[in-house]
Order: sequence, then structure tokens, then C-alpha cells
Amino acid sequence: MNRTTRTADSWQIMLPPGWVTVPTDPEKSRAAVHAVGARLVRDKHRDELVKARIEVEQTLMAQVEQARKQGAAAVHSLVEPIRGVPVSASLVVTELTLPTDEEMKSGLAQVFGNAVGVLENEQVEIAGLHGLRRRRRAPMELPEGTPADMEAWETHLDYVLATGPDDYLLLNYATVTDPIADELVVLFDAITSTLHRTETPTPSG
Repeated sequence: MNRTTRTADSWQIMLPPGWVTVPTDPEKSRAAVHAVGARLVRDKHRDELVKARIEVEQTLMAQVEQARKQGAAAVHSLVEPIRGVPVSASLVVTELTLPTDEEMKSGLAQVFGNAVGVLENEQVEIAGLHGLRRRRRAPMELPEGTPADMEAWETHLDYVLATGPDDYLLLNYATVTDPIADELVVLFDAITSTLHRTETPTPSG
């Protein structure tokens, strides 16, 4: 069942089944990540439990730490397998105020990284907001000690939407599941299309 989740102070999106939201608050994130790990290994054989849980929790904690540095309040992550196959997919939403061109460049670089491997770059309109959509695919940085002939690719889908004269809503999707990256990009676009303003309560009295 789809669920609505608040992405920012005034915005919500619909997340499909299988996605979880982990807060970046250090006092809450570790317990939330442990809960996700426990949920994912509940149907595995005993000899698979430790390795699978460690991998899931390490990946999520790395995503949470990066999102915290970007100023995001949470990481939305796909944790349920698709047709029995583990899939990596995440969404980080950040609100920024960037009054100058230099601050915009610096802010976007901090959240989205560099422009290596850009495949698509276009103007869009989402929920009445004008913005940019960028898709890129580039080699991942692998840990030290990884065999030289091993490689992994990471696909990013980035949205920059103007919510005010100097205010922006940034959505950064990422996946390292390269064989189905195209299908996941379609999913990411579909999630973004559900973006909508939260209802403003009517003042009483």
C-alpha cells in the first residue's frame, strides 16, 4: 500500500510499498536502522542472517550520514526485494536557500556531487514548480582492497525545484542496482510526480 510521507515543511510525496523512512537525527537513526535490518532478515536462513543484516545496516547508515551532512531530515530507502532480488534505491530530499549564483553552485555540488556521466539534463514542471531534472551514471568509488578488475556503477536522478525566489527543493535518487537502473529511474520519476503541497490548516476563530 502506498503511503504519504512529508519530504519537507510544506511538501509530501507518495512512497510505494517496500520503502522505509529513516531519520538522520543521530539519537533516532541507529535504532531505526536496526529495526530495518531486523525486518529484512526475518525470513532468511540462520547462516545468512548476520552477513545480510550487517550489509543492510552499513549501507543505510552510510546513506543517513551523507544525508545528515546535506542538511536532510531523513532518508527514504527501498529495502524490500523486487521479485526476490535485493535492490538498492534511496531518496534524499533537501531544502536550501541559495540567494546568489555562487551559493547555488556550492549548494548543488554539496548535495548532488559533480556532473560526471550526465545522460539527461532537462527543464521540468512538477506540482506547479519549475525546475531541472538531471540523470547521470558513473563508476562508484569502491573501498580500498577491492580487486582492480571489479567495478560498480551508480545511477543518480536529481531534481531541483524552485519553491520561492531563493528557495529550492532538491530530490536526489540513487541506485547501484545497475541491471534495472532504467526501470528504477521510471519509478523515481513516478514518485516525484506525486509531489504535492501539504494542506494548510484553516485558522480558527
